[in-house]
Amino acid sequence: MALELPGATPQVVSDGLDVHRLVAYLRSEARTRPVVVLTVAHGRQNPYVNPGDFLADGRADVVTLTHDRVTYAFSDVVGKEASVYGGACRVYPPGTDWETDPHSIPLFLARGTREIKDLRGLLRDALRSALEPPPTPAAPPTPPTAPRSHGIPGTPSLPPTVRTRDEAAALGVFLRSSTRQRPVVVVSRATGTVEAYADVESLRSTLRGIADVAEIETPEASWAFSEAVPPMCQVYGGASRVYPIGHGWETDPYESPLRFAYGRTDRVRITRELVSDAMSMSSAGGFVADAAVERAAVQVSGTVSGVAGGRALVNVGGGLPCVIWPELVEPGVAAERLFRRGMPVRGELDPESRRLDVRGMRRRAEDAVASYEPGDTVLARVAAVDAEGCTVELYPGFTRTIAADLLTEDGKDLRLLLSEGDVVPVWFGERDQGSGEWLLSMLDAAAPEEAATAPSILDGGPPWLVAEQISEQPAAQETEALEAEAPSAVDAEAPPAVGAPEATPDVVEGLLRDQLQLVEELRRTRADLAREQDEARELRRQLREEVRRKKSRARPSVPDEVLFSTEDGQLDFEIRQHWAYTVPVGEKERYPLAAWRYGPGFFDTLGAVHGVSRTKVVEVLVQVLTGRDAELASRELHQLRSGKGGDDAPVTRNGGETCWRVSLQSNTPSARRLHYWKCADGTVEFSSVRLHDDVRP
Repeated sequence: MALELPGATPQVVSDGLDVHRLVAYLRSEARTRPVVVLTVAHGRQNPYVNPGDFLADGRADVVTLTHDRVTYAFSDVVGKEASVYGGACRVYPPGTDWETDPHSIPLFLARGTREIKDLRGLLRDALRSALEPPPTPAAPPTPPTAPRSHGIPGTPSLPPTVRTRDEAAALGVFLRSSTRQRPVVVVSRATGTVEAYADVESLRSTLRGIADVAEIETPEASWAFSEAVPPMCQVYGGASRVYPIGHGWETDPYESPLRFAYGRTDRVRITRELVSDAMSMSSAGGFVADAAVERAAVQVSGTVSGVAGGRALVNVGGGLPCVIWPELVEPGVAAERLFRRGMPVRGELDPESRRLDVRGMRRRAEDAVASYEPGDTVLARVAAVDAEGCTVELYPGFTRTIAADLLTEDGKDLRLLLSEGDVVPVWFGERDQGSGEWLLSMLDAAAPEEAATAPSILDGGPPWLVAEQISEQPAAQETEALEAEAPSAVDAEAPPAVGAPEATPDVVEGLLRDQLQLVEELRRTRADLAREQDEARELRRQLREEVRRKKSRARPSVPDEVLFSTEDGQLDFEIRQHWAYTVPVGEKERYPLAAWRYGPGFFDTLGAVHGVSRTKVVEVLVQVLTGRDAELASRELHQLRSGKGGDDAPVTRNGGETCWRVSLQSNTPSARRLHYWKCADGTVEFSSVRLHDDVRP
């Protein structure tokens, strides 16, 4: 069916001609409707969202690029920066600004469970903006202190201190503004206190130029702010949170985690958590730095003197040391995995906060992983897990997918083996030069300690990943001391609330005792949860290691040393050895090895096709010779056909012998296949090893 644009129903792009029709429509000056372009991730049949949800009552077009070939063709025509691929989505508004400035239209990626979950809401927001540009909000009332604006016409102002209902409403408008360009830290005060538990001045100084800070100072303002933001997005009672750029937090409050504090004893902890949240969001969201901070920044170079408090301390000569926050380099990576003592660094220094920005030292992902060679076992961090497989990061932002049958062969629930953040060894087969995909497998990986050294994120830094070690002792519990500070919980000089009952000494003492008991119970619960999470992580690691060891025992590796002078003699030995080790004594009569031989081109194709381990090839050869290939769904046994269609005739030869095909791999780019003949005398003749699309016998 030909592509129809504009169209009343979702459209599908399935070939190169459709790609050119789509691009011509996108570039048309007569186009008045936004176009939502969806793509299908490798290995899936459909996009992550329902195309019909974005027709906007006939005011928008929806187009799906159905497979990799058309996404590559689309990218070739419009350019990589303006394209969309790999399950991601994009909204192309009317006009041609999207092509001259591709960054004006956001690319909504689908690299993990969280991003996939957010796709629908993000696309709706982008489509709404393309259909109806947001109206300029009314100017907020003048706050008692000078408001902060990002200098963009139509941008609401941020009241840094919030005392009244009007100021709380203005803060809500500012947070929900589409033109806001930096995260915002909102700190509240507990009832009856004269200051916040978080260190507001420290937050403003540390986050100068990369995040804004607002403090809600009164109960009246707290209640009003709760009405100005969606449910579960409020801040009150001494708690705080950071609101990231964009609107995702409005539908998913967990994008803006609520940070609790119960007294001044939590001051250092909550301040550090808020700084970490703000910097992580700034780094991930592409913040726009304050112009004054940019003008004041100076280029410096120095040496890392050590890591303390989760930050790198840098000696730049002369006066005070400066600080590098790891969250600004790569959120979720500890300082110890970014910096090492004596490491030379360079970057922009903000003289006031002493914050050093070294993002210019960051290595390109493609360069960082270029040293990996086919056959290496490498370390990767799990980014997402589902029933179909898992997504891993070989380097921050450099993600690849591993199909379930390359993770475990026993059908085990992958969530028992893997969880987001786990560091695992994976075997690297090869890079597909056409698609850029990597062939990865956990089944063929060596032990974690044998993995190649992971690359550094910054020039001269330590490996960003190290193998997880066996825990020698349970996770450490929190040991924060509780301080019973009555003045901080109920300020003796603060006026009593209107209508409050008389605060007799016995009542005050009882309330304080109850409060401290609840705080103690909550902290103990948090410590228990942290310990249980550590124990679960360790149990998953031990289970993965046991699966690997069991696999190693059941599937002996092919000897590195050549023991025979001929290729067929060597492979005969490997087949018999594998059968002897992997087939139990009680099943050897049931699964004997059939007679076999090798076709004239078998060893040439075996040597020419890379990206599959020799051990895997031998394993499948044994399964064919014992008839197990017909019992295993993962082998996908079927007759080889003369073409790619299901109705094409099977491949046969003189005497009516049929050629059969089994999978060496599945759900991988250019998956490898084994072709063999079933001969009339019962002998198996191994014919060739081919790529998926190669139907030659």
